Amino acid sequence: MEFVSPVLILVITVGAPILLVLALTLLVRTFPEVLREALAKRIQHGFDVELEETWAIHQERLATGTSSVSFLSSMQSELRVKTIESAESLWRAMLSIKNEYSDIVYLLSIFFPDEISAFLQKEERGPLARVENFRDFQFTTDTFERFTTVSIEETRLFVGDRLWYLFFAFRVFHGRLGYLMHKSFEEREYFDWRKDDHILSQLRPVLDDIAIEDARQDPFGGVQIIVSHLESEFLREATRVMSGSQALADSLSDVQSTLAYGAQMTKEIQENRMYAEQDGVRIRNQSRVRNNSR
Repeated sequence: MEFVSPVLILVITVGAPILLVLALTLLVRTFPEVLREALAKRIQHGFDVELEETWAIHQERLATGTSSVSFLSSMQSELRVKTIESAESLWRAMLSIKNEYSDIVYLLSIFFPDEISAFLQKEERGPLARVENFRDFQFTTDTFERFTTVSIEETRLFVGDRLWYLFFAFRVFHGRLGYLMHKSFEEREYFDWRKDDHILSQLRPVLDDIAIEDARQDPFGGVQIIVSHLESEFLREATRVMSGSQALADSLSDVQSTLAYGAQMTKEIQENRMYAEQDGVRIRNQSRVRNNSR
């Protein structure tokens, strides 16, 4: 191995960085415009890459949102069919309930409570003949249980709580009238629905107090008032549910969220591009000013 002078090593170690700095200084002074243009292009390229990545993310999320909205629309279409079918099933059940208990409603609509009590005490079969079947407990329970089938209970999944509770109150109200009539036959004393805590506890969550109190104060048409109010509320809610207004509101909310996100992303992209162009223009102007000053 040949001997290397320490002085030569020192010159190489110290001189190389100095030569590199001198070379760069000479390059900057000789070709300033080239370096500034390269720097501007580098900055512009960085912004372009960032903008492309942001745009790609936006496109991906927008596509996902659009796909989700389409999927939800398809599912809501199928759900709406089931909702309409379920609401129709409940309404048919209400009509059947109304028919099964029509004799009791008729009796309570043409006689005062005191008169019904007198008929029971004297066992006058004439006025009570229409409701004689409710003397039998088995008939009373069988009549009510016909409207508690699984097919009816399953509709709750599709119609929502408000519509279901209206049906439930309608069913309980009539079923309870049947039971009170059976109990009246047993005790030979009329049990007035107006004083029945169970009926009132079921009506209060779905009807306002004024409607309930008006019915209780009416000696003849009180039952009809309750039935009419429950039917009216049921039909109003059924119309809202079957029209899909709530589902439509949810879908519009999803679409609006997606569009709002897209608009925000587009705004950010435009702002970033504007800033990039401004930086490029500023660098080029500074370069021209320096060249002109020379």
